Amino acid sequence: MLLKNILLSFCFLVSVSAFSAEALRSLETLVSPISNDKVEAEQAVKLNRDENSNQWFLVKLWSVDCGICRAQVPIVSKLHDDGLVNSTQSEEGLEGYRLSVLGVAIDSKSRNTEVVRYLKKSQPSYPNVIADGGVIALWFGTLTQETFRGTPTYLLFDPDGELAAIQTSILKPDSLDKFISRYSKS
Repeated sequence: MLLKNILLSFCFLVSVSAFSAEALRSLETLVSPISNDKVEAEQAVKLNRDENSNQWFLVKLWSVDCGICRAQVPIVSKLHDDGLVNSTQSEEGLEGYRLSVLGVAIDSKSRNTEVVRYLKKSQPSYPNVIADGGVIALWFGTLTQETFRGTPTYLLFDPDGELAAIQTSILKPDSLDKFISRYSKS
């Protein structure tokens, strides 16, 4: 009951799916690099996981025309830059749950120039790729058994690659931190 109240009060919608472990890996096949730099593009698309880590992945589905998406860039960049949520200091150093972010522009390749211009202006610190919105909506529906509602939509994957939460609209870092902490203990 406590977890349910926390989820509701922090606007997280939990959705666990049998498809989710493969869904994170399948996302790599649905997106394309934005950059012309082949090495940078390959790194952005590849979602690496350390075998023995507490690595969480936050996928941000966004659009150039989305005002909330623009407003969230500094917040999501800080989450990505910090790389740790729910961190504590111990004798071994800073411990916590590692977090990586991947932005997915759902504006389709036909708007690549606009996406590149937007990324140069907003300068997010996390890698971004581009995909067709219709393809991502189908992927989202298969993954969540829900209809894609709009941008921004955040998908949080646990260290096993399982979908742990979905958030449409504003993402609050303290809510994310509390969710990961509670989810990891259950």
